Amino acid sequence: MDTVALRSSKLVMACNLPGGFGEILISFATTWPNVWHPAGLLLETWRSLSYPFFCLPAWWLVGRGFDGLVRGVRLSGGLALLGLVLCVLFIVLALGLSFGLPTSERRDVGLVVVGFAIWAAAFGVVPIAWLWGRERSVALLRP
Repeated sequence: MDTVALRSSKLVMACNLPGGFGEILISFATTWPNVWHPAGLLLETWRSLSYPFFCLPAWWLVGRGFDGLVRGVRLSGGLALLGLVLCVLFIVLALGLSFGLPTSERRDVGLVVVGFAIWAAAFGVVPIAWLWGRERSVALLRP
């Protein structure tokens, strides 16, 4: 199982990048500055297993944004603000990794930069859905 996890851990992490915040919280409370993981598993194996679970709140938020766009579910302003903040944060992180690192180190973070960019777009759906819903409700009030 470890060899499979080693090959796919970077892809799993890129698809579930917000899960890194969950890992930081657990490590901060237990083994900071080291990353906590079970002793019987390699760090990459642990990340392949845990990042999808740590990322569930982010997937929920993006799903709410798509519900707002597709099904017309009304979103609160707080969710829109959270989505906007996360979108801007992930754009800054993607640009920072793309242009803030020396060229020799950039090739190691290519998949992570793509993950940040994809998640920035995904989080951007939430404020767009909120604006779309506001425009629809204002249009219904017009005579």
